[in-house]
Amino acid sequence: MKALFFSAVSVAAVVIAAAGLVVLALGLRNLFRASRTRRWPGVPGTIEAARVVETPSREAGPDGQVQTLYRAQVQYRYPGAGGQALSGSRVSLDEVSGSAPGPAQALVARYPPGASVTVFHDPADPAQAVLEPGISGASALLPGVGVGLLALAAGMWGIVRLWSGA
Repeated sequence: MKALFFSAVSVAAVVIAAAGLVVLALGLRNLFRASRTRRWPGVPGTIEAARVVETPSREAGPDGQVQTLYRAQVQYRYPGAGGQALSGSRVSLDEVSGSAPGPAQALVARYPPGASVTVFHDPADPAQAVLEPGISGASALLPGVGVGLLALAAGMWGIVRLWSGA
């Protein structure tokens, strides 16, 4: 019975480690993508609209109620190649929703309609643009989860090795 338990924990550790590697790889890819936006050229743009969007979450909260998620939606225009006007809606590559409206409201307040802004765009694909280039706190979230899963798997594996006498 003890061997079966240790085998099950070992398998769980391997599965968690595999998930951790996948999450870490995806997170590092997003981190590098966000980092590259710092090298994108900036052009003058104008905010067309900014609002907080409320959407129900996919899962119910601890009280069984469906929670509302809040995110900022900012629309802007900027000149593309040949004078063609382009529009964008990404503030950064790492936009997130939250269960509190405050952060989304603060972001919207920074971008009032009609305001002049600098829009940073990908020179290889000018339709890809952001208002805030670089790495944000959200950029580190996914790699952090990946590292946490790997640490959990390593701890599980260490406990199995310790308790099984291997």
